[in-house]
Amino acid sequence: MAVADREHWCSESFIGAGWLRHLPDRALLVVNALVARGPLHLDALESELRRVIGLELGWQSAAWEPPHHWTDAELDHLRREEPEFTERVTAAEVIAQEAAARAVRVTELEMHATQFGIATPTTLGSTVDYLVACGLLESTVEVLDLAPAPPLPAQVLHLDAEEAALEERMRSRRVWQRRERQRVAIS
Repeated sequence: MAVADREHWCSESFIGAGWLRHLPDRALLVVNALVARGPLHLDALESELRRVIGLELGWQSAAWEPPHHWTDAELDHLRREEPEFTERVTAAEVIAQEAAARAVRVTELEMHATQFGIATPTTLGSTVDYLVACGLLESTVEVLDLAPAPPLPAQVLHLDAEEAALEERMRSRRVWQRRERQRVAIS
């Protein structure tokens, strides 16, 4: 797959398909390395990832970004810089909201990993196993690559009706936005 095709795969089949909502934060780093470099031997991929700050432990690095410890001053700055950010919350409230949201995501990942019969992704190594189980990556003789035709999340994950409907609305919106961009480009 050419680099442009890999970039298209990332924007449409990975991000555009809604996969980020169903993966640990750092899964994107694994995918980005494969988008940039193409198929990689596991050792070469681990070496690439070790160069990223916070991933010095390679496959044993945490699958999740450490939580941000917001301050009230940061939130005030956001309110000044981002007019759409008008919510009046304290740093402690934001930290609690983010921790609760992360707990929900981890619980969902545990459920999906159990569905596949694999360990819950807690490290980069187990995240790769999860990406392979989901059909996003292919693994052949210790070489990883992007799967040429990855499934949509709803095709492989046991989502409840509400989550499946949300996935479909988001996917339909992305398709509509892509068509609108194409229409505007042609005009």
